[in-house]
Amino acid sequence: MDGRRLEAIISRVFRYSLILKAVHSAVELIAGVMLHVTSSDSIVRVARALTRHELLEHPNDLVAKAVLRAAESLSIDQKAAATIYLLSHGVVEFFLVVMILRNRIWAYPVYMVALGLLILYQCYQLTLDFWPLLALLTLWDVVVVGLTWHELRVRRSIAGAGQNRGI
Repeated sequence: MDGRRLEAIISRVFRYSLILKAVHSAVELIAGVMLHVTSSDSIVRVARALTRHELLEHPNDLVAKAVLRAAESLSIDQKAAATIYLLSHGVVEFFLVVMILRNRIWAYPVYMVALGLLILYQCYQLTLDFWPLLALLTLWDVVVVGLTWHELRVRRSIAGAGQNRGI
């Protein structure tokens, strides 16, 4: 495989990963709004409804028990913190992804720093309570940082070559 073809594949994977990150950010925004407008009692009722069948069939189901326990122990402060986290992370990430898709060079390093901070926070959360899904999301974020760094280098080299040719 020649270098240009490999670069095209990497660039395509980068764009697809950004689109997935934008979708993820939109889901976070929707979840943040829903969490904000939903009462704690309603959250517990939904959690009970979602886990009832599974717990009847498998009373020791760890995931179902964890979901129910989390809903029942959700305090007002935890709900507010989760809402702020979801909304702020969703807005920042969505904005930066859109700016990168619009090829705003300044957004690449800002996005890498923001994602790096998120990765650090997720690693901290994993030390407190290991969740395989969070570990996968963290790994995905690490890959996206690497792809972003690579794409930034490519964009800068293209911009530099254009300046050298008088473009």
